[in-house]
Amino acid sequence: MDQQDNSQNEHLNEEGTSQDQTNQNIDADAEFGAVSNQLIDLLVDTTLKKYDVKLESTALDEDTKKQLKSLVDELEKSVHSLRNKNK
Repeated sequence: MDQQDNSQNEHLNEEGTSQDQTNQNIDADAEFGAVSNQLIDLLVDTTLKKYDVKLESTALDEDTKKQLKSLVDELEKSVHSLRNKNK
């Protein structure tokens, strides 16, 4: 019975470790997302200021919004792909 108990304890430890790793990955993803958003905001803001562009809240039409959304989605996929390759 002691051998079975040790085996079960080892299994529990492995699960605990994998849960910790999962939590770390989630934290890293959240941190990466926050940094990415800050970087995008900075780049856009800097570019707009450089060319003295003043945005109005209604300046973007629906097609432009869709194109921007698509671009961001593609960039996210690329980043996730690169991150998975580096693991």
